[in-house]
Amino acid sequence: DMNIKKKIINFSQTNPKNWVLLSEGDFSDWQIFFNGVSMDADLTKNKSQRFNNTGLTGCLNVYKAKIFRTSFNINKGGCEDSINIISSKGEDVSIYINNAFSDAVDLDFSEIAIKRLNVMSAGNDCFDVSGGNYFINKALLEKCNDKAISVGERSTLEVDQVAINKSTIGLVSKDMSVVKVSNLFSSEVSSCGEAYQKKQEFGGAILVIQKSNCVLPIKLDINSKFKEN
Repeated sequence: DMNIKKKIINFSQTNPKNWVLLSEGDFSDWQIFFNGVSMDADLTKNKSQRFNNTGLTGCLNVYKAKIFRTSFNINKGGCEDSINIISSKGEDVSIYINNAFSDAVDLDFSEIAIKRLNVMSAGNDCFDVSGGNYFINKALLEKCNDKAISVGERSTLEVDQVAINKSTIGLVSKDMSVVKVSNLFSSEVSSCGEAYQKKQEFGGAILVIQKSNCVLPIKLDINSKFKEN
């Protein structure tokens, strides 16, 4: 369902394995909606169902695209990622995710500045990025079953404000990544932040948190650093 005049696209799944690819176009100023269906119990047990036959992992996949002032609104779906953005560029992006089956947002090899990020419930990570440069102005991440924010493979991420609630791990910087957070509010997390080397071909990581209400210790490995200012 597309309204070209209003720049609105609506995608609706008929089963949880359906997926969409937006490739090599300019989707600036568009509002993109993806309405998914939930996985049933049998499909949830079978992890191979989380990848489509082209190797793409997202319910909504964006590849080599321009996404300036674009908004994404995704609900449910049975994919490895609710949205996977690859090799793309954008600013003033808005992303809203509800009931992600596994990872909510996965960004790879991109340069993306996010104006607003809201994730409510993810089976794995709420926000997972690698190999790029990223910025978040304001984020609300709730019920992330694993990491609220995970940054790896030589990425940089700067965050102005983030609230993390009812999640396992707050912030992770790994594999030569640098994560800088100006304001962190967290509640009901088991770990505020971690920095470490995960993959042999990389090294340690840096995590910087300027202001935070979190009193739990930051977990580091020998190759990584944490700074408070």
